[in-house]
Amino acid sequence: MLFGRRWRRSVTPSPTVDPVAPAHSCGDELVECAYTTALGSRADNQDRCAISPRWAVLSDGAGGHAGGALAAQLTVDAVVSCLQSGETAPVTPLLEEAVARANEAVREARRADSRVGSMAATLTVAVATAVEEGESSWLVANVGDSRAWLVTPQTATQITEDDNVAAQLVRSGNLTPQEALAHPGRNWITRAIGAEDELSPRTTPIRLRPGDALVIASDGLDVLSTDDICSLMADRPNPSDAVGALVASALGKGALDNVTAAVVRHVTSSSHASMSADAPPAPTA
Repeated sequence: MLFGRRWRRSVTPSPTVDPVAPAHSCGDELVECAYTTALGSRADNQDRCAISPRWAVLSDGAGGHAGGALAAQLTVDAVVSCLQSGETAPVTPLLEEAVARANEAVREARRADSRVGSMAATLTVAVATAVEEGESSWLVANVGDSRAWLVTPQTATQITEDDNVAAQLVRSGNLTPQEALAHPGRNWITRAIGAEDELSPRTTPIRLRPGDALVIASDGLDVLSTDDICSLMADRPNPSDAVGALVASALGKGALDNVTAAVVRHVTSSSHASMSADAPPAPTA
């Protein structure tokens, strides 16, 4: 089943409104994190995000379908609830359970209200499996095309695979990565939360060393290259500054979709910023 986003058109945001929301941030002595979001040219924001020093969750409602924002909110709420209640559980089965709960929450809402009977959402979630002073290990799971990158001081590497038609054509050899950037299949996702009775996420383990970061973003950030992301992150060790710069740069490069970015950084002793360790605010649009 394919889920299409509304066709993207050029609209200039009102200059009287700050297009980037204030960053939500939290952290501890080893991991700092933040996220922020912007409408782009859309009338509503269907992205949802939540963070803590040990996990980050991002979901993008399948635009063009009534209920996209609801699907994303249900997805984030279900995943966060599962992660918070299973803090001591092994991470791999915990992530599988979180995805299953999110999928069922969206499908149950679809069944209950025909007006949102075709809603769906992407999901990208990262959970720490071990955190020590010299290194932290994370497991990243994704369904859909909200991407994640591992960013070191030298480079940025995409660690997730897009679940959309254009990406399928690239993997099959029928399209080059450059051709995919302008292919209409980028707007049609092939796997989504709520789309099927059962759903398994694709998982990728990564390691963060001091100074390294994990970036998770909705597809509005896709206008930035890996070089762009690496450069913006290198100049901004504070995650709050980094997410603001990433989203603002995407808007400046013509992002027409909602743009949401979350940054999780393994801090160095010399660059540790003073950040609140309180629980982050509830996910907002």
